[in-house]
Amino acid sequence: KHREGTNANMLVLLVVALAGSALAYDMGPTFGKDYAGLDYNVTLWHSGPDRSANHYESSARECMSYCDKDPNCCAWTYCPPNTDSLGERCCLKDAVPNEQGPDQHWTGLAPRAVTDHSNQTLSSQCSGAPPYPGPAFVRPTIHNSPNCLHLGGWHDIAGALTYRGTHHVFQGCPASGGWHHAASTDLVHWEDRGIHVKKLAERHAGLESDDSPCSGFVTVDDDGIPCAGFRQCGSTKGVYGGQPWDVPLELRCATNDRLTNWTSPIWLYDVFFYRALPYDPVRPWVDFDGKWYSAMSTDGCNRYRRQQWQCPRRLPHPCFATSCSGLLDCTRNKCTIFFPSLFIAIACVLLGVCSTTRAVPCAAGGRLDLWRSDALRGSNANWEYVGPMFTTNRTTSPGRIAREFVTSGYFGGIPGDPTGGLTRVITQNLEGPSFWIGRQANGSSFVVDWDRHGSVGYLDYAGFTMARTLGSDPNQVAKKGRRVIIGWIPHSTPASQSLARDLSLSQDLLLLQQFVPELQMLRQGPPLSLSSADAKGGRVDARGSLQMEFVAEFSHPLHPSQPFGVYVLGDGTGSEEYRLEVSCASTNEPCTVIVYGHTNPGARYEGPLLTLDAGATATSTTRVHAYLDHSIVECIFNNRTAFATTNNNPSTAAHVHFGLYGVGTGGITATLSAWNLASANNNTTQPP
Repeated sequence: KHREGTNANMLVLLVVALAGSALAYDMGPTFGKDYAGLDYNVTLWHSGPDRSANHYESSARECMSYCDKDPNCCAWTYCPPNTDSLGERCCLKDAVPNEQGPDQHWTGLAPRAVTDHSNQTLSSQCSGAPPYPGPAFVRPTIHNSPNCLHLGGWHDIAGALTYRGTHHVFQGCPASGGWHHAASTDLVHWEDRGIHVKKLAERHAGLESDDSPCSGFVTVDDDGIPCAGFRQCGSTKGVYGGQPWDVPLELRCATNDRLTNWTSPIWLYDVFFYRALPYDPVRPWVDFDGKWYSAMSTDGCNRYRRQQWQCPRRLPHPCFATSCSGLLDCTRNKCTIFFPSLFIAIACVLLGVCSTTRAVPCAAGGRLDLWRSDALRGSNANWEYVGPMFTTNRTTSPGRIAREFVTSGYFGGIPGDPTGGLTRVITQNLEGPSFWIGRQANGSSFVVDWDRHGSVGYLDYAGFTMARTLGSDPNQVAKKGRRVIIGWIPHSTPASQSLARDLSLSQDLLLLQQFVPELQMLRQGPPLSLSSADAKGGRVDARGSLQMEFVAEFSHPLHPSQPFGVYVLGDGTGSEEYRLEVSCASTNEPCTVIVYGHTNPGARYEGPLLTLDAGATATSTTRVHAYLDHSIVECIFNNRTAFATTNNNPSTAAHVHFGLYGVGTGGITATLSAWNLASANNNTTQPP
């Protein structure tokens, strides 16, 4: 936060930039730049010619002092006389806008704008992001919800990593200029480390982009150094004169163990397709053959377009190796290939190979395209395009995927895997947070056993989306170990980071999930216990709080005649409550889980009551594990059917009743254990 003169300040900034570290905020006073916008106080000044030395520097320093003394001021700009038509003025700003230039102005930040002497993290006051909306009693205290998630835009889990005993979650905050960084040693209490993987003015091989980093990954390279990877969300010019969406995959690698300083961009490989897509990458991994692999989210109708420098010399099956137009590109560029390109292109058209390329909706569905290299980066990196890894339009819903995959993930080595860690899972989020379970040999296609029950499904049936895994090893594909998944909830604003869930596989290769046991450290005192034996009119009621954990066990007929479940956020009369319900409307259909507000429905979410038996469509026992965090409810039924819902705002802070309903009759019995929970995040009291 120290400012020791203009020349010294500019020299420090230059050194930092040349070193390739994450840039500190320019504290100023700096001439030639402007923190433009967000003015709340504009004062016209009238400096005499005696102050004109060095572009009226003395007046600029008075403007800086004026800002420092105003408790509401985060940034300032001084406009000297005759620099524009508005005249000399001092502009105070109540947040930190983007710094622009070149300009004929002076600018800088107040010390209160940053959190420490590194000047790399904005304070909550000056971030420009609002607190969680609504009264205090609806704001989460267990879910991590930094202020930048309360602004608009996408909030994917852009990257996640466990590194040297610390879990790191990077969540997209494009309105704030980059990825928000949260760190934890226990998966419960999260430290806000600010935004350091952030937008830069990038120029490379004709690329021009000033956009925020898009959703990507965090991995660890061959030397054990964490690296964040992504493509820019947008650009005005693509590489080598290509389209604006022809943006390369890049890395920025950490220069400290806290993962708060990052290098300048390191370019991995160029990406050329016919249509603009997010092209979200999965986390690169080293497979059993020692090679690095990288996969990119695309669709089955937007094939990889090879430029002149990428034309193949030999195409063993030319129609499928690249698109017809790509072959024509190669013809024009006079590349040497196995057959004359023009005839191959004509043959492809006649065979119908090109009939579905480029257009959406895409009948083939979404796709992962695969690349391979001997190293992640450096002199040994030699990334080459391998081909399609997985293409499908199938989910468990009636709808079909008709365009690109979104924010894809890929992991294997899952606890409980009966194949010894060879089973792998692909996730993506178009048409719901889908997953596919299958196998993949080194660099080959991902193969799903479509006839096996549970090979396709949803991670969540409500607002949990754009999730990533972390765990014991950065290689989440080929190394066996813990797999913890964390997502963005809900798919809107205000947003939060979901609670952490452990993933595992059953002996029947069913994907299971449960809340991480570390959350149990928040339990306060012995549980409150309820039983259907005490039911009156099918209900058992108790009074708790707005932050609780619930574990319920139900025993019931395979197709009970009445709905049953757990309610929370109750007013004590049954007039208003939020229900986690099992309903079996027909003996011919599987039972359904419904999560909704009773008498004040709002959003209503439904999903199948999945069983732990791969061959069964019904069950006589149901387990519900749920967390209530003020207006957020997350619950998992039978370790398979999950819901994360938000904006379940009670009318008053007194709506703290919970209990069982639909029990004690119809052959339905139940027990419920409930705990009040301590706060964990969002400026609440932290443990010592």
